[in-house]
Amino acid sequence: MATEKEVSGSSITRRNMLARAVRGAALVSVLPFKSALLAEASLLPETNAGLPAARSIEVATEMLKLSVDPANCRWSAGLKGSNMMQLNNVHFLPGDDPAGWAVTCAVNRDDRSKLGSFETVILRGTKHGHLGFEYRVSASKTGSDIFVSLGRTNHTGNSVDVQDMDYFVSTDARLGGATDKWTSLGTHSRNRDYYELWPVECLISPKTYAVNHVVRDVGTGNTLLMGHVTTLKGASRFEVEAGWQGNSPDRMKVRGYGNPTTSPGAGQRA
Repeated sequence: MATEKEVSGSSITRRNMLARAVRGAALVSVLPFKSALLAEASLLPETNAGLPAARSIEVATEMLKLSVDPANCRWSAGLKGSNMMQLNNVHFLPGDDPAGWAVTCAVNRDDRSKLGSFETVILRGTKHGHLGFEYRVSASKTGSDIFVSLGRTNHTGNSVDVQDMDYFVSTDARLGGATDKWTSLGTHSRNRDYYELWPVECLISPKTYAVNHVVRDVGTGNTLLMGHVTTLKGASRFEVEAGWQGNSPDRMKVRGYGNPTTSPGAGQRA
C-alpha cells in the first residue's frame, strides 16, 4: 500500500477528496462445493497504460475458464468441464454503460502474489469528466479463485464525492439446479455476532451483508462465498437477489461493492 501526504490546512471528509487513485478488490472462486468472492477497499498508485482493447481475451487455467470483453468492460467465468457453476456478464462501470470510454488492456500470464499464482487481465479506461479506472481479473493457475481489483483515478481537476464502487455485478450467477435449493447465509458484523439464513427464491429484494455472504445448493453442495481479501476493506457490502426463473437454468443476482477507505495512499487530499 502506498502513502498519501496531507495538504496543510485542508478540510476534507472521508468521501469528498481529490484522489489520484482509489481502489477496491475482490476474489472469485468457481468450483463445486466451494466458490469464493472476496473484496476490500484501499488506495492504489497510478500505473502505466496497456495496449488498445482487444475484442475478446480468453484465459484457461487448470480449473477455470475466463472470458474478458475489454471493449464492453465485462467478463464471465466458469468451471472447466461444467456448465453448472457460472458467473456471466460481470460488470463494474456505472450503469453498465461502456459508451465513451477509451479502454486499453494487457495480460500477465505469470502474476504472483501472496494470494497465489494467477493469469491476470488488466483493463484501464478513461472518459472525459469521469474518474478513470484500472480493473484486474486474475484467474488462479491451479485453484478455483479469481481475484478482482478495481482502481479509480481522478484527472478531472475537481473534487469528487467518492460514492460506492462496484467491484462486480452479475445478474446471471448460477450454482446449477434451481433456486429453491439455494440457501443464503450471511453476517452483518465483523465479529460475526449472528448469521441469517434465507432461501434465495425468497430474496425478491436483495439481501445485503457487511462481512461475508455464502450461497449454497443444499442438494449438490455447490457454494458461492463472497467476503474480504484483507481487513483493509473500507465499508464493503455483498448482495444476493433471486434472478429470473423459467425454462433456462436458474440464476441469481450478485453484487460486491464498497465505500473506499481513505487511509494513507497515493494522491493528494483537497
